[in-house]
Amino acid sequence: MDGVPSFFAAPFGFIAGLFVFGRIARWLQVLLTLWKGGGVGSTSSAHRPQMVPLLLTSVAHPTPWLVLVGGIWSIHRLVIYPLTPGWGWFIVGFVGGPSIMIPLVVWRIRQLRLRLAKKVEPPAS
Repeated sequence: MDGVPSFFAAPFGFIAGLFVFGRIARWLQVLLTLWKGGGVGSTSSAHRPQMVPLLLTSVAHPTPWLVLVGGIWSIHRLVIYPLTPGWGWFIVGFVGGPSIMIPLVVWRIRQLRLRLAKKVEPPAS
């Protein structure tokens, strides 16, 4: 019966994995927007990325630092201390959450795009 309580760590890992993945994805979206220059009021012509906001987003934003510190702490924790069943289930949930949700979200976006493409028909000439 010792394995049953440790199984309850998986949902917390699932939620933490979704949170971390969403945070990293949002930060990468900001970086790509700054790099491409797709901000509000931008023209369709290509231009050089603005380096100051890009540098500030890369260095001053908390997400890369949280990932760096969390990654180092996780590796240290896994190397120094033995992996208990509770931590094992947490890691399963942490990796399993995004790996289940990403394909579902991509599939749903694809369905919505196909549905919208069917509604928009070219005008009859």
